[in-house]
Amino acid sequence: MSYFPLFDITNTSNYFIDDELIPLKRVDIRKYTLIGVDSSLLPIAESMEGILYAVRGSFVVYTPKEDKYRINVLGPSLIYYTKTFVKEIARYVKISLKTLNSSIYDTYLAKKVLISLYEFQMLYNLAEKFRDSIIIYDGSLKSPILRDSLYNILLETLYQNNVRLIGVSKRSRLVKKYFEYLISLKQLGVDSFVKIDLRKFFSITFVGYLRVSSGMPFRVDISRNSPIDALNVLYSLPSNGFGYPSVLIEAHTISKLKYRDVLALYYEIISRGGKVKHSIPHRSSLLGPLEGGDYETF
Repeated sequence: MSYFPLFDITNTSNYFIDDELIPLKRVDIRKYTLIGVDSSLLPIAESMEGILYAVRGSFVVYTPKEDKYRINVLGPSLIYYTKTFVKEIARYVKISLKTLNSSIYDTYLAKKVLISLYEFQMLYNLAEKFRDSIIIYDGSLKSPILRDSLYNILLETLYQNNVRLIGVSKRSRLVKKYFEYLISLKQLGVDSFVKIDLRKFFSITFVGYLRVSSGMPFRVDISRNSPIDALNVLYSLPSNGFGYPSVLIEAHTISKLKYRDVLALYYEIISRGGKVKHSIPHRSSLLGPLEGGDYETF
């Protein structure tokens, strides 16, 4: 489920006890408010001080009684990632200020930081707005980049507003680490999950299948305030052939930034007094005519 074979110095058990196995069953989801959340981020321009990013989020409210999706789009918004900006966010992340400063032109790390902060804020706002709901998020629930104090605040909000939070990961190293568990689930032929004790204060983690016969394995996190039957709600949602919830598919499709969106943002930059200059990519300056094709703007 990722690019490399797994290397690990620890051993995992080849068998799991009955208490760890959680078979799934269909439940009535019509009494719930169900919300799918996702976001996307693109670098769109750079200056001598930093890089300008565009970010867009979406949340899709699914009404099971009517089988309808209400789509909500947030952004796109512009974030100027500079030394001034990283000084402001340093209090919220575990990464040192020195590393943050060096990440200004490290787009991989910068995107991790930005998307973690942006999606955390989305989850917090939704937990405050939609009481008695189930929020389903694309990814693991707790980012290793953000400080634990933020998740303490989020968990308190989830308890107060009776909001359950579920994270669904299509790719996870845990799927490899506990692959013998997944093989056992395949042999049983039962749609089910196995609880993995990672000793996390914010969430409980599982690996397993929503569609054992034709689906792919998932990692699922549920917040500590959620009962285990939140897995059954996830199982009962409309989904694709692999078991991936359609509410997340909708949220992903809507949140995805496209380059035509970037063109509109260039106009926004110009209207605010900025200047977008045509420049060639670094690879083009090295390869020149060997590269072929037209030059890009970035």
